[in-house]
Amino acid sequence: MVGTTVKAAERLAQELVADEKQSRLQGDKISIATTAADGCILGASVVDSASEAGLHRADGVFAEEARDLDPGYAPETVNTDGWAATQGAWKRLFPNIAVILCFLHAFLKIRDRATNALGEDFEELSRRVWEAYRAEGKARLSKSAVTLKQALPGLWMLSRCRDRCQGQH
Repeated sequence: MVGTTVKAAERLAQELVADEKQSRLQGDKISIATTAADGCILGASVVDSASEAGLHRADGVFAEEARDLDPGYAPETVNTDGWAATQGAWKRLFPNIAVILCFLHAFLKIRDRATNALGEDFEELSRRVWEAYRAEGKARLSKSAVTLKQALPGLWMLSRCRDRCQGQH
């Protein structure tokens, strides 16, 4: 798809979004690995497994097509939903790529772990998380993330929430 949707090497995106969808094809489980950027789907490949090896093959189709346009192509970032196999596949394809956990998925993981433990404080944590999300520019986002980390209460899930703020999994 890259050769169809992007025809010039200088137009290859440096910041990507990747996801995988599990589905069925004639009764068999499949995974559809997709790559997008700048409002455009750049790749979609079907494989028989959502494992790192399977997704490496599927996302490798995008990588191969992009490198047909620019042999030195190496995107800077890929935003994923946190599926370890997807993240591993992208790190194998582009060793220097920064893997970014989707902000929504990071929040959902915090919510799932923190709602009961925080009780009423969860509303304040939620407000601060979405405040950070709406920050304009990298500098403001970074400042909001630091403020958020400092405001987190000292409960059992503190390290997990801090990890989410730092993009670790």
